[in-house]
Amino acid sequence: MTPDSANFYLGDKLAWVGHHLVVTDPDLLAKLDKPYLSASTAKSVHNCPACWVGAKALPGSFDLFSPTEKGSAAHLVLEELFQLPPGRRDAKHAAAILTGLPRRDPEEGEVDYAQALGTDPVRYAQWISMVTNAYSGIFTIEDPTQVEVFATELRLDGIEVGGVPFKGFIDRVDIIEQDGNRALFVRDYKTGADKSEPNPRFSDDHGDQIRLYVEALRRWLTENGEPNLQVAGGGLYYVEHGTQREVDIRPSAIRQTLAGFATSWRELHSSLESASFEVKPSPLCGWCPLVNSCPVASPKRNPKDPRDNAPQAVELGIPVLRRNPVTAVPAGDEITAPAAHTAVGRNGSGTSDMEDTMSNGKPWRETKPWEGDTVDGHIMLASPAATAVIGLASMSAEQLHQHGFKVGPTTLRLMTSLLAKVVLDTQATITDGSTDWAQGANTRARGALHTVLTLRPLPFGDLPEGTERDAEDFAAHAEALLAWQQRATTFAAALLRTGIDLFDGHLPLNFTDLLPARGQGRDAA
Repeated sequence: MTPDSANFYLGDKLAWVGHHLVVTDPDLLAKLDKPYLSASTAKSVHNCPACWVGAKALPGSFDLFSPTEKGSAAHLVLEELFQLPPGRRDAKHAAAILTGLPRRDPEEGEVDYAQALGTDPVRYAQWISMVTNAYSGIFTIEDPTQVEVFATELRLDGIEVGGVPFKGFIDRVDIIEQDGNRALFVRDYKTGADKSEPNPRFSDDHGDQIRLYVEALRRWLTENGEPNLQVAGGGLYYVEHGTQREVDIRPSAIRQTLAGFATSWRELHSSLESASFEVKPSPLCGWCPLVNSCPVASPKRNPKDPRDNAPQAVELGIPVLRRNPVTAVPAGDEITAPAAHTAVGRNGSGTSDMEDTMSNGKPWRETKPWEGDTVDGHIMLASPAATAVIGLASMSAEQLHQHGFKVGPTTLRLMTSLLAKVVLDTQATITDGSTDWAQGANTRARGALHTVLTLRPLPFGDLPEGTERDAEDFAAHAEALLAWQQRATTFAAALLRTGIDLFDGHLPLNFTDLLPARGQGRDAA
């Protein structure tokens, strides 16, 4: 479906500034500022804050056959099925619930299935088949007649989880027997991709959702006079595939999830305060409603990437704030601005000496945080990115001096380039590939580089007394420097991962548990 550009034009609400989406409409900003955080919003904010804003800003379009509406109908059938007496929870009654949906008078906010289906019998049959397939796996996973239900669609609101105001709805809470006592078990239905065997290399959004529900349910029980009723666990039912998995709810796993949830809450409110939402490119960019307008979206990788059906840049109309000068330009206009980091020397062909690397002829000034890391073509010196890159240049000068080099424009750029790649490759290794200088991961990577330089010095060797090295000496060590660069990245990433493992509870506090058995050799790291 081609969107009506009059309905999608967002130029008066949003603007692109570098790697950030700025909200220029106070009403939209107020709409984004919720007094609570849900598991789904936390996931969206963590994945890409700008995409989350785009989904909220774009007018919604209803499609009865979309994955969202298919899932909603399947959830509704399962909710009502488990509200029936146990003996009636079979495929026949599930089908009766589904076929009865178009005969209901919808309440406010509910889908009018009769109107959405119309009178086309083929359309009706296709919808019935689609939704039936979406929920029927429940009968493969379990025998619904044997389930003792505590609650369906349990609303959890007005409580704090990990110090964050939380809101959520649990699809189903069961009563189970555990060690001779009655306990609760959280269930969540999924109608999308089968993630019953999650890849440990990636984040576990579904597992995090269950862990948040478990923690929220525990607090809900305490506040509602059921402190002795324990929550024994939680699991996911992939009802479209007939598969399931139980989720790790050990204290260490819960702590890790709560830490991420609190981080999303802080990031969200930091973005709301500045009205600036970061873009985090990923292979999922094609599913973002703003993908055809976003200036830094990842290129298409997946053949199923639906970006060709997303609103085009002209339809979205989100202007790009250029930096030299700062000008609002409608999306699609061919206007070229000089790169924010480019400095032109006095000879007009690039930097000619040390002074020119720090000036492009305009006076320095500060600006507002949401206008990005640059202003008037200069890097904004108050920005985290400025702290990163200038600090790295200073570190490079120190290393040159330590190894007997003349600190000039050429040697400084060589050393800075060498160390910068270690920092950015380390940062990309421990994140989702990000190389944003302004991120905290970059700060940690630069800190690790300090340690690496102390323990694994640059391979220049001893300097003959009374001599000074220059750019030719640097080039002579190129092969050894490239090898050092790779080893330094591995070492720095190991430092960061060890700290992260300590926080996540994957590193035992009793060091003797980590001691190798006799005969297993020494740690070569």
